[in-house]
Amino acid sequence: MNDEVNEIKWLDKAYRLGSVDGLYFLGSLYKEKHDFDKAKKHFEKLAKVEGRSELGILYEEMGEYDEVKNIMKS
Repeated sequence: MNDEVNEIKWLDKAYRLGSVDGLYFLGSLYKEKHDFDKAKKHFEKLAKVEGRSELGILYEEMGEYDEVKNIMKS
């Protein structure tokens, strides 16, 4: 259980820093746990940014985390 809590913690941190992948894996983790409300919340956020995900991934690879966060907010 502790490993799962740590995984959620780090995925949430990655998402908050702008990682589109972090958001995807959070949704997937909650789906596997059958916590469909939380999974839906994360996948809805992912769908909102999906059209811009390639740019977000590029910024993430470049280390431009503020730009990734700006993309996710719009």
